[in-house]
Amino acid sequence: MESPWDRAKKTKSQRQEERLGNRDDGKLQINSGRTAWTSKRDGVLGRVYRFLVEARTTDKGSYRIEKKEFLDLKKQAFGTPPGLLPMMQVDIQDLGLVIITLNDMDAIQARMVDLEERVAQYEENSGASPLP
Repeated sequence: MESPWDRAKKTKSQRQEERLGNRDDGKLQINSGRTAWTSKRDGVLGRVYRFLVEARTTDKGSYRIEKKEFLDLKKQAFGTPPGLLPMMQVDIQDLGLVIITLNDMDAIQARMVDLEERVAQYEENSGASPLP
């Protein structure tokens, strides 16, 4: 168990990365993505749609994302086997945000709609719900 003193020694970005790694679908990269070519950026997140995540934090009221930075993340994500999607996790004070492309969001939403339709069709045909 971590003591309050140990927790106070950690930076906000270290705590942010730990939150990412502690998720059921999250995995931290070795040395925050700085050492091996196979483990770029800060972490990997997701089960079906897998994202290469760059974590950022600020105490200011805003955070600026440069196009070049996101395109570099996208290039590294696509080049990471088996091919990941780019995501930025940005903590602005106590507000946690994720940034993904609109095309990726559309694909996720389309899959959710398709799965909901399949569940409804299954329930209609079997008379039972596959969900608790």
